[in-house]
Amino acid sequence: MYVYGMDEKTLGEIAQTVGVNLHHIRKEGRALRFTLLPASAKFRPRDKKGRKMNKVCFHGYTKFYEAVFRVQPEARIRTAVEDYKGVADFKARNAQVALVLRGPDEREYAKTCDCHRARPLL
Repeated sequence: MYVYGMDEKTLGEIAQTVGVNLHHIRKEGRALRFTLLPASAKFRPRDKKGRKMNKVCFHGYTKFYEAVFRVQPEARIRTAVEDYKGVADFKARNAQVALVLRGPDEREYAKTCDCHRARPLL
């Protein structure tokens, strides 16, 4: 993922607050590039056998994006799936991205992480 308009210290603080880690953070052009990884059991999806994977689920990414945009509403977040150009763009399109990623069966998607136990799905 690439984040434009933020500094490394602030992104690190945001990640710690959300409960994720920034992995392999580095400067690339005008952006900071990194991978989000879980800091604990929170936001960890499960594989088909029910084992927790070492990656962040969609809900964890969404929480991280929301926190970035609270601090810097004009930030840009570019991922392999989307390119959010500010908070308004994120709010307008994130629900549609969730639908594409989870597919038509929300019940099956809910089984991939434990986030639905704490709050309703997006």
